[in-house]
Amino acid sequence: MDADTFLGRYDESKRLMSEGRRYLAAGVSSNARLTGKRPPLFFERGRGSELVDADGNRYLDFVMGMGPMILGHRPEAIETAIIDSFEIGQVFGGQSRLEAQLAEKIVQLVPCAELVRFTNTGTEADLLAVRLARAFTRRSKIIKFDGHYHGWADGLAVSIKPPFEQQESGNSVQPHPESLGMPPSTYEDLIVLPWNDLDAVEACLTSHGGDIAGVIMEPVMCNNGVITPLPGFLEKVRELCTGCGALLIFDEVITGFRLAPGGAQAKFGVTPDLAIFGKALAAGFPLGCVAGRAEVMDTLAHGVLHGGTYSGNVTGLCVGLATLYQTCSRGGKGLKDLEDRGNKLAERIAESLRRHGITAQIQGYGAHFGLFFVPSELRVRSYRDLRFADRDAGDEFVARLVDAGVRSTSRASFFLSTAHTDSDIAEAADAIDVVLADMARQR
Repeated sequence: MDADTFLGRYDESKRLMSEGRRYLAAGVSSNARLTGKRPPLFFERGRGSELVDADGNRYLDFVMGMGPMILGHRPEAIETAIIDSFEIGQVFGGQSRLEAQLAEKIVQLVPCAELVRFTNTGTEADLLAVRLARAFTRRSKIIKFDGHYHGWADGLAVSIKPPFEQQESGNSVQPHPESLGMPPSTYEDLIVLPWNDLDAVEACLTSHGGDIAGVIMEPVMCNNGVITPLPGFLEKVRELCTGCGALLIFDEVITGFRLAPGGAQAKFGVTPDLAIFGKALAAGFPLGCVAGRAEVMDTLAHGVLHGGTYSGNVTGLCVGLATLYQTCSRGGKGLKDLEDRGNKLAERIAESLRRHGITAQIQGYGAHFGLFFVPSELRVRSYRDLRFADRDAGDEFVARLVDAGVRSTSRASFFLSTAHTDSDIAEAADAIDVVLADMARQR
């Protein structure tokens, strides 16, 4: 395929982008939407597993809003929940019984959840979880891992995509701010460690454990591809945190209510002290929460500040209840079916890679998996291993997929939804096979 052949198919998106920049900063509302070899696409409508862009192009969508659209686009159950919510109201500046109903459901599903506090976004929930950890332990320092994402706020937007030649200091990594406008004072209490490195975590907690309020991590590293925890890593970090009195915080904004009804912590059998949820909690509506041990969460009633005009809004809560019913009822059948279809797609991609002699690695789970173009002898275990990845090949793969009518994320990962059918999987796998065959020929 000649890429130039396809550029005309995005003319209306390019025009809308140019026009939008007259009024909208950078033309987008999230910087991540500017990445990739193809123009930022403008979408007209979505239904189920499909999207249609402003040029009339149809796509099988495996971005799913970067994870929230766990039920697909415009699911009937969610449309019904939205309409029903308008019979109740929207924002009361007070409580509704829906808050306790959804919180109760989360407590029933999530191992660490004894109490819940709702937010609007994952970033808000991350900030609240860190504040709770510091308040409860009366300590200030937080450990995070390079390559992990915990929102865009100053206190945590550090070493998400740091330079690969980053400086090391013992077992830790020199913190790298991800944005201009972040003074060092905002992240001076962060310690950055390499992911999946137990020696680094143990050394840090042994040396500084009395100063560490919490260790925050994605239990599966999802924001730089999909990098899975090594066997025993989560369990050992849990043990080390317990030993020094630091809180273990799982950022389950992506993994929560996707990998299992109880999130990654249920899948792996490792219970944190606090967990952060968003995305699949409310099928595309802005709703997040922090859930955790009662004695930690109870500090919200004893001096810890959290506010939000829209926190606990009626529509978000109604949608959250409807979403968890669809995904987690009947023993989580909706998520199990989604996982099975994702595994089939991953298997088909692996077959195509072998058939066309392309060296790459697939990591993750049926609900969310990613592709790395790395040497065959390498297992991607941390952000640092990505320095060996062929980024050009990954970008080309993603761009050609878009041309073929299949959307993956810009980092070549795939989000499944309950709306994806067996025929969707077959169609996507066939398109991916053609793309990989063409890439192999051109190499």
